[in-house]
Amino acid sequence: ASVSKATQAKGWVKQQGKWYYYKNGKKVTGWSSIGGKWYYFSSYGIMQTGWVSIQDKKTGKYTYYYLNESTGAMHTGWTKVNGSWYFFNNNGVKQTGWLSTGGKWYYLGSYGIMETGWTSFKDNKTGKYTYYYLDTNTGAMKTGWAQINGSWYFFNNNGVKQTGWLSTGGKWYYLDSSFGEMKTGRVSINNVYYHFDKSGAMQTGWQKWGNYWYYFNQNGSEYRGWLKLGGSWYYLDASFGDMRTGWVFINNKWYHFNNNGVWVG
Repeated sequence: ASVSKATQAKGWVKQQGKWYYYKNGKKVTGWSSIGGKWYYFSSYGIMQTGWVSIQDKKTGKYTYYYLNESTGAMHTGWTKVNGSWYFFNNNGVKQTGWLSTGGKWYYLGSYGIMETGWTSFKDNKTGKYTYYYLDTNTGAMKTGWAQINGSWYFFNNNGVKQTGWLSTGGKWYYLDSSFGEMKTGRVSINNVYYHFDKSGAMQTGWQKWGNYWYYFNQNGSEYRGWLKLGGSWYYLDASFGDMRTGWVFINNKWYHFNNNGVWVG
């Protein structure tokens, strides 16, 4: 009796443009580890390439894998497909949601595509949004200070964008209550003025803004009215907070202040 060619075939065989793998004279089907790599073969034994989805019969959910377009080998780790980045775990399963790898956090959307830039999540109970920023090149979640489109923002250790007052590095900063960008200069917060330098750090004592001098308390709030410092009296305008010089009419009386703002008579 003649032995068929199929029985004689061993290992990788290309037939009619399709790849098969023969083991013990039979075509391999399903998953198979060959030469340290995993491959997936259809029920007819054809080596698969590209995306492969396998349904769990119990849950009905699909698990997605990606097989190299040329070699058919299953991908693990970061893989770029059609211009988008995906991450596959050690079993080759495509990941979604938050991913921690290499000491960084990433966010993979519902289809597993790595997201970049701003991303937000809504709390269904409170209706509030939480904002994160993912590096536009690497996708890595930002923590700490980050400059984005010319503005500075601060993200806590969990990557959440902060708003309002922030104490870090022994200094106070103010991040816009709505959008979170760091404020500089003279800023009104809840109808009280504060002064922040170019780095955003809150200042105290004498500060110049524009052509005028202002004085800020130890808690950073702007001082108004009569001020005694080092044995000298100054007057900070009751309405605008600027240090007055020259002749000033205060409570139905004229007072004279020199060019340094010191009351002289």
